[in-house]
Amino acid sequence: MFLLYYSTTVSTSEGGIGIYADKSSVTGTGKISVGKDGFGIYAKNTNVNLNDFELNLLGDNAVGIFTDGTASFTGNGVINVDGKGIVIFNNLSSGTFNQDFDVNSTTGSTYVFQNIKNSEIYSNSRINLSEGGMYNVLMSIMWTHLSCLL
Repeated sequence: MFLLYYSTTVSTSEGGIGIYADKSSVTGTGKISVGKDGFGIYAKNTNVNLNDFELNLLGDNAVGIFTDGTASFTGNGVINVDGKGIVIFNNLSSGTFNQDFDVNSTTGSTYVFQNIKNSEIYSNSRINLSEGGMYNVLMSIMWTHLSCLL
C-alpha cells in the first residue's frame, strides 16, 4: 500500500488527472485545479481523507472526485465550478462516502452534484448556485441519508 500525504497545489491541463490512486491511502489538505475533461482525484481501492480541501473544476466535462472499487472517501472544504456538464462526485465504489463541501458555481455552469452506484453516503453540503446553475443528484442505489442545504 502506498500512502500519499500532501499539502500543496496541483494544477492540470485539459484532460489531466490531479491525483490517481490505486490501493493507496491519500490524506491531506491543499488545492487541485483541473481543466476541460480533467479529473481532480481518481481513487480505486483507496482510502481518501481530505481536510480544508479546495477543488476547482474549470472546464466543461470535468470530474471532481471519482471513487471506484472499494474506495472510501471523507472530505470537507470548497468546490468551485466553472463549466458545463461537470460531475462533482462520481461514486462507483462499495466503500463509504462522507463529504461536507461548500459548492460554488459561476453563472451558466451546469453540473451533476453526485452520481452514486453501489455506495452508502452521508452528504451535508451548502450549495450556492449562480444564475443558470443546475443541481442534480443521480442515484442508482438505495441511499441511507442525504441532507443538503440549498
